[in-house]
Amino acid sequence: MPSREEITYFGAGPAPLPTNVLAAGAEALLNYENTGLGLAEISHRSPTANKILADAKDALTTLLDIPDGYEILFMQGGGSGEFSAVVQNLVGVWVEKRRSRAAAQYEAENGPVDRTAEAQIVQRIKKERDEELKLDFLVTGSWSLKASQEAARLIGPQYVNVAVDARQFNDGKFGVIPAEDQWKLTPTRKEGGSGPALVYFCDNETVDGVEFPTYPKSLEAQSNDEDDERLVVADMSSNFLSRKVDVRKYAVIFGGAQKNIGIPGITIVVVRKSLLPPTTASPPPALLHELGFSPPPIVFDYPTIAKNNSLYNTLPIFNLWIAEQVMTGLVKEYGVQLISGQEKVSDEKAKIIYQVLDKYPQVYTVVPHQSVRSRMNICFRVSGGDAEREKKFLAGAEQDNLLGLKGHRSVGGIRASNYNAVSVEGVQKLARYLECAPTTRTKRTNSAMFDLPDSKRVRREELYSPFPTPSPPSPSLEKALQSKLAAVYDISSPTDAISSQPPSPRQDLSHRSTSRSRSRSPNAVDGNENQQPKSGIQHDEHSHEHAYSFRLFAAPPKSKTIPDPDSQTANAEKPRSQIPPLAPTDPQSRSHPAQTIILRSPTPSPEPHVAGHIAGSILAPRPESYYVAQLPSAAEAARFTAAAVEGTDILAGSRDRKWPGLAMPWRVTHIAISRARIHGHIQALSTTTAASSKTAASPTLKPRVRLNKKRRIAHRQLAVKRNQEALVALEKEKTEREKKTRRNREKKAKQRRKMKAREDEQGQQQQQQEDDEKKDGNE
Repeated sequence: MPSREEITYFGAGPAPLPTNVLAAGAEALLNYENTGLGLAEISHRSPTANKILADAKDALTTLLDIPDGYEILFMQGGGSGEFSAVVQNLVGVWVEKRRSRAAAQYEAENGPVDRTAEAQIVQRIKKERDEELKLDFLVTGSWSLKASQEAARLIGPQYVNVAVDARQFNDGKFGVIPAEDQWKLTPTRKEGGSGPALVYFCDNETVDGVEFPTYPKSLEAQSNDEDDERLVVADMSSNFLSRKVDVRKYAVIFGGAQKNIGIPGITIVVVRKSLLPPTTASPPPALLHELGFSPPPIVFDYPTIAKNNSLYNTLPIFNLWIAEQVMTGLVKEYGVQLISGQEKVSDEKAKIIYQVLDKYPQVYTVVPHQSVRSRMNICFRVSGGDAEREKKFLAGAEQDNLLGLKGHRSVGGIRASNYNAVSVEGVQKLARYLECAPTTRTKRTNSAMFDLPDSKRVRREELYSPFPTPSPPSPSLEKALQSKLAAVYDISSPTDAISSQPPSPRQDLSHRSTSRSRSRSPNAVDGNENQQPKSGIQHDEHSHEHAYSFRLFAAPPKSKTIPDPDSQTANAEKPRSQIPPLAPTDPQSRSHPAQTIILRSPTPSPEPHVAGHIAGSILAPRPESYYVAQLPSAAEAARFTAAAVEGTDILAGSRDRKWPGLAMPWRVTHIAISRARIHGHIQALSTTTAASSKTAASPTLKPRVRLNKKRRIAHRQLAVKRNQEALVALEKEKTEREKKTRRNREKKAKQRRKMKAREDEQGQQQQQQEDDEKKDGNE
């Protein structure tokens, strides 16, 4: 089970929270400030709740530098609830402004407003409604689209003006924000129109990864007259408190707390006070009904919530306290920088991820255009949206404890939500995974996650090899090894056995692979395993080094006759054991060069002089018969002697594999023999007497025969059939057990019913008897 520190969560909402806030919340939920009550238990009208509410307002005011002309409301319903609330509240503001203007004009011309005047005013507002009422929506993603659809549902599609639909500029998909000269905003009074009731846009589209880089210039105020400016409404649910915002440019800002601020259940609304009473009164509900509109629900009515300090209905104080703790933490962390400090961190994290995605364009495709990429919700596709590879990508991410990366259900893909509580270290961890994912394998599938167009297909063992694929030989290293081998040749090789030009290292080292041994006679091992060499040891310029000898060739059978090169006539028919050992590789006596292949190390031998050992030379030497499968020619013997490579050379070459000759073609095999076969072989040998062993044939082990394909298939089918039969039997047994249990339950229930009926009958009889006795007593 991973710990919280090991997990990096990129969920789109609810989003991660600072660990210290959660820890404090766990304590406050049980016993807040030693009051004996948890925050979820205290009254929302208590002094404690009012203090939390005031602290939250102060922290938000400090972070966003909210001026005095704005009211902060804490509501419920989330961003979707505000889709409805903002439409009904600002349409009510539009109606009230038209009503007050018409009433003021009537009073100036005709005196006080009476019922007849009120009817005339209503007709005038209806006419203006049909001709002038428009709500502008900038549809740049899924949430702004839903907001426009909700407005059309509430007040009618004829009053909704989709000033721009980004899908029309991007092949039917979201991912761009068209140029402002393509927007069809409702003209303001200065532009020859009447102006819209509101202009809505979603500052950051969570689903599609689109974010407005700056405040749109076309929405800037054109004058100081509020009646002549556009009332801009911004949905900042997913980028709240992630960058600096000029609140004065907005009429309403709202956002759910579950992204950057807290947990679900709290919605923050910052509304301009001039849109609230007493500056702007709420229109009479009867007037709204006559115009075909309806007032907002009371819990969504901005004037009502503002009048009651956000406590008209029960506010979840614990949720509010979490938001207050997060905002207070930001104030303490960034000090005078305030929200600008968090903006720098958010920009840095987004840059880290986008750099990796742009580095592999053949693997990753960022969904939105580069000019409108979201810093909060980074949306991309893997391999052009291949569902199987995206599934593997998510599985690999979960193995690395990178969670919440699955895209929204409506669009799919991958989405990394880079909210404030996601640490820089977590983003760097995701970047490392993105770097590795194009070339690594998943642990579960053992198959390549992605196929790059220019990649070379390799085998599985090559992918798991600790060394990379050998590269072409380095000329400098090749030359150095040639010179080393040439020096060894000059010391140990007879002048008449080899040419003056040393052979190629690649040729000589690969030549030894052809002398692979078949088997080794037991006599050759037992007889010579621990013997001292019969030949002397060369004291040459390498005597200060110690070497490790190892066997490459097995000894021949004992009965094998091997000719001697110097005395072929004398030794023509001698067995191996009677052949004298070859002479050492002494420069003074080179007729019989040593046939031991060794690895020399420049490290001086730490061991003292031991009997049978030459200090500083070869440790634990063995006779020539231990190394040679058959008697070589003089030239082959010289080659064996000359093929000595220092250990440092092999270690250096093994690190980079630049010299292909180091990739030795030798192979180590392992022959597995079952215990039963070994036991049978030993038993057969033990029952053979010494007298009969000369004539009896040696027991042979019967080789294990692999089943042919048909029999293997038959075995597998039989195994599958047996498994199925076992499952059927288990299911049958389970069914019988359930039937038995059900019968027992029914039987017990029947017994209980009989017992209860008997008890009821006895009770009735006893009651009847008591009644009769009482009746007799009365008589």
